[in-house]
Amino acid sequence: MKTIWILPLALASVFAFADESKVDAPKEVVQAALKTCKQYANEDQIPDDERKNYLFNCVNDELDEQGYKMLATLELDDDEELV
Repeated sequence: MKTIWILPLALASVFAFADESKVDAPKEVVQAALKTCKQYANEDQIPDDERKNYLFNCVNDELDEQGYKMLATLELDDDEELV
């Protein structure tokens, strides 16, 4: 019975360690991902009320693919629009 629990715990610790080894993305990388995601949103005709959530998920996907930590929130500058 003990071996059944050891494997899931070992796997969980490996995945937790892998996420901790990622670094924060530089601001330029986040801005480039946001620009790309805005283009995707326009192409996919994402409605305004869903746009911020779409951009947040898209940017996090882009960062994750590049090996960076994902964002907890998508902070837009005051002069930056969702379009």
